[in-house]
Amino acid sequence: MGKYSNIINIISKENVVFNMRTFNLILLGILFIIAFKLYKEDSLLFLPLLFCSQVWYIFCYINNDAWAIFLNFILVYQLFYKKSIYNKWIETSKNAIVPIVLGTLLCLLFICKENFTIATGIIFITYFVLNRKEIFKKDNIKKISIVLLFGIILFLGRIVLDISINNFDRFNMEEIRISKATEQFRPPYNENTYGSFKFKDRGYPLSKVLFDKDFYKISIESFIGLYGRLNVYLPNNLYIFLEILILSILIYLLFRINKSEEKIDIIATRSATIIGIIFLFILSIYRSYTYDYQPQGRYLLPILPILSLLMIDKKEDEITKIIFIILSIILITSYYLFGYQKII
Repeated sequence: MGKYSNIINIISKENVVFNMRTFNLILLGILFIIAFKLYKEDSLLFLPLLFCSQVWYIFCYINNDAWAIFLNFILVYQLFYKKSIYNKWIETSKNAIVPIVLGTLLCLLFICKENFTIATGIIFITYFVLNRKEIFKKDNIKKISIVLLFGIILFLGRIVLDISINNFDRFNMEEIRISKATEQFRPPYNENTYGSFKFKDRGYPLSKVLFDKDFYKISIESFIGLYGRLNVYLPNNLYIFLEILILSILIYLLFRINKSEEKIDIIATRSATIIGIIFLFILSIYRSYTYDYQPQGRYLLPILPILSLLMIDKKEDEITKIIFIILSIILITSYYLFGYQKII
């Protein structure tokens, strides 16, 4: 994320932290502009942006999760919004710059964290299933192949450039980390190791993460909203209420079916959503157990662009209006309580 925020550093180099936060806020602003455009056209594709206030907070923070979330929502927009640049290009073949832009987007998605790579893969697979009839037309295969090829070339070029600059050191990152780490973070991992670090290597059972450390509770709370330096919590009753609300909405979306949807499309979007959620939970558990146990809700944030798959071709009705209003009220409330806790 730091590399991309350098775009703003060109304007002002006095406050790098401010520039990085500004860059993230610009990304969030772009997403909300697109979301408003979609909403005006009766599309709810970006509704998952309202599912938890944590995603808004991430965009106000200095991290690269915001960049990855932005890219995945842009991917959803390009693939599933019928008037997107990508879909117009597929139909008309006009504008030769489009495959370059889309190939660049693809390359950027390839170098995101592994949890966002899972989301990207699931979004792509779902797209190919839902558009199987159009994709396998001869001309469309050529166009999609051009985008994929350009993205892969850029990705491989980035690796070659990385190697040429770092002399293969990037492939020894763990050794470099260990050499620069303090004693608490170096092997052998034992009773002197930092409290939440390397549970597996220290011989602890997986149950220590899952049950003794309340993995589910802490993960859900930090997915819904955890502020400050991931140490400012909302009231417990609000977390329970938000969890029930989000689960209820998720269940509703999973079982809400349009009469126009084909059976295979229903299976594809629902299966993709469920598999994505399961995979991300497994990855979060694995990282907590084998590397560092922290409030890992941010590892679950790729669920949000995956949830957009449930909103494809969904139109606004009375129920979704109610969902929209409830989510908005809850988000405003959570931010108010966050500010209240900061005061006290």
